[in-house]
Amino acid sequence: MFFRPFAFLASAVFLFADDWRPVRGGILGGISDLALVEHTPEHSTFVIVHDNKALTDPRAALITIAGSKPVAYQPLDWKFDPECIDLESISAVPGRPGEFLALISRGIVYHIRLKEDRKSAETIGRFTLPDLPPDLNFEGLCIQRLDGRFFLAWADRGADERPARLFFGELHLEGYKLSQIQSTTIRVPWPTHNVRHVSEMKVDEGGVLFVASASDPGDDGPFSSAVYLAGVFSFEKKKLRFKPHPHLLRVRTFADHKIEGMELVPGNGGLIFATDDENFGGWVLYNW
Repeated sequence: MFFRPFAFLASAVFLFADDWRPVRGGILGGISDLALVEHTPEHSTFVIVHDNKALTDPRAALITIAGSKPVAYQPLDWKFDPECIDLESISAVPGRPGEFLALISRGIVYHIRLKEDRKSAETIGRFTLPDLPPDLNFEGLCIQRLDGRFFLAWADRGADERPARLFFGELHLEGYKLSQIQSTTIRVPWPTHNVRHVSEMKVDEGGVLFVASASDPGDDGPFSSAVYLAGVFSFEKKKLRFKPHPHLLRVRTFADHKIEGMELVPGNGGLIFATDDENFGGWVLYNW
């Protein structure tokens, strides 16, 4: 079950030049996550979210990468509600261009749609994740579709000796109903200090789960991160299953950056990472 992703990993993870590009400076410019809007030979556009707290702080923007030009940043006009504090994750809804699910750290999910002008967004629904323990702090969320069925995976970040908790269930998007809800734990072997065991997660079209982990000692770092192949989701006789990787395979290590965003770019095996480096702002690294 784990052989198929290795071809992807060889092209998308290992063949990076460490050419980080700045997006936005300062603590309000950190990128908590990103999701693909459009990818063409000429440019790639992503929606990004910020984990800002004040109601006047930016929450979401579009970034566009086009060759050697500076990364373009365009704030999104989005009338978010007052509870939308600390956005930590965003995931594109498969088969519904321009629609995304975005998660705040305390477990509220916003269903967002980009308007045609790509200058604004609207909230078309929201729901709260079920059975929320009071001590969890969510940093990862991903919606994916397998065999025509949607499922949702979300994760608390964990901290040092406390492992992250990965939750998942089948999602009925109309009505935002979750069923077959299950959970497991993830503890990464590295980083080892001030660790968030899951700082980001994405699931590819084959159900393969990638997680990022990060060391975050404070607003001035020093930061470090790693990316792991964590397991595979599948539907077996209509039942949602997760098979963890037997050795939690580390596929990428980063010094000096805190990875909180990651996106898989179909068509060319592309991959992009984004950082929330606190006082040092947001940066991206990609391989096309």
